[in-house]
Amino acid sequence: MGMIIGFDPAASKPNAMAVIHNEVCIITGDVDPDIHIIVGFLNKHKPDLAAIEGQFFGPNAKTLIQLAEARGRLIAACELAGIPFQIIQPQQWLASIGLKPNQKHTKERDQRIIQLAKALLKYDPGNGFNIDHAAAVHIGFYAARRFTTKTKLMRDKF
Repeated sequence: MGMIIGFDPAASKPNAMAVIHNEVCIITGDVDPDIHIIVGFLNKHKPDLAAIEGQFFGPNAKTLIQLAEARGRLIAACELAGIPFQIIQPQQWLASIGLKPNQKHTKERDQRIIQLAKALLKYDPGNGFNIDHAAAVHIGFYAARRFTTKTKLMRDKF
């Protein structure tokens, strides 16, 4: 698969993203949560697939709702831009890097996720690279390894 954009939806900040092209991460950063900006970003990069992190059970209902809204905006933007998407569950990409999905979030665990993501990059992401960007990298690479051009699209299930 040529280009995949991995997204880590965010509750109260921009969505983290990573652009994977021919199994090389070429860009990491943030995308504004405004749906029109997300559509513009997708239209600019024209990925073959958007990989969006699935449901994460947060510490409270408010966070859970905010994450669902962010995921919904990403899905709607993919639909509007005509970009196929897949939902990647957290336990899938976490297991793919050797971590237990139920493992408690700790600073050490987050540092390990960041360290493993940086090892996949062909450039130095700088000091702004955080756990959200690292998750987007892993989501994108998981999708790149798992899906082929015969990917079953999420919307085909309906």
